[in-house]
Amino acid sequence: MSLPGVRDGVVAISAAVAAGRTNAVEVVAEHVDRCRAEHERLNALVQPRYHEALREAGCATSSGALAGVPVSVKECFAVTGMRTTL
Repeated sequence: MSLPGVRDGVVAISAAVAAGRTNAVEVVAEHVDRCRAEHERLNALVQPRYHEALREAGCATSSGALAGVPVSVKECFAVTGMRTTL
């Protein structure tokens, strides 16, 4: 079985991380690469935090259901260290 990619869903990514076939840093790095490649065309991330995401992935110790699954939080929600539109 191949490793999950950016087009795979949460279930595939979390299963691969839980089974040890990949880790949070590898998954986040692939998603960061994809976001950077598509940013100019999509402008999908208002406040990219690529370096922080990679650092946080390296510190991940959780083994919960969503361990290793990257997320993006809309800027209307309060997140420490980020500007909010509310």
